[in-house]
Amino acid sequence: MQAFAERQPLLRAAQRESVARQGLEEALRSLHRSTLELLRRSLPSGLGFALAVQAAFAFALLGGAWAVERQWLDGARLVAVLVLLVRFIEPLAQLTHLDQALRGAWQALDTLLRVFALAPLHSPEPGERPHDASLAAEAVELRLEDGRALLEDISLRLEPGSLNVLVGPSGAGKSSL
Repeated sequence: MQAFAERQPLLRAAQRESVARQGLEEALRSLHRSTLELLRRSLPSGLGFALAVQAAFAFALLGGAWAVERQWLDGARLVAVLVLLVRFIEPLAQLTHLDQALRGAWQALDTLLRVFALAPLHSPEPGERPHDASLAAEAVELRLEDGRALLEDISLRLEPGSLNVLVGPSGAGKSSL
């Protein structure tokens, strides 16, 4: 979602068939597929573990009721044992969530390691130091891949401390400017 939000100006300016938009959509589809795969792998083990914990508690409950019926155990002790059992089972049930969180953390770590393994981008030499905090642009132009002009021959100067507002319909190039 962050990649999608960061590319909003590009998406507004680009047509549906543009290479940039197709690359972003493929990245989002890939993220969706990997998230679904993570859920598919973790769901059966999480459900199986939760079912085993609940089955163990049900077995203890039924066994305790049977022992009380046979008078091998009195009711007060059964209640005490079941309360203790519940206190021990709660942390076990939380392990299911911890497992899912760890899987998500490993996936995030893997993504970070792949990003860190990429070659650094070339950074140009720093330019001239600005004399003040104004911003100037001359003859700015932005064209779509098909050659249509989104912005054409835009010149402006924004003085420090001034209030400047860009107004226009969606897709007019405000964000791109």
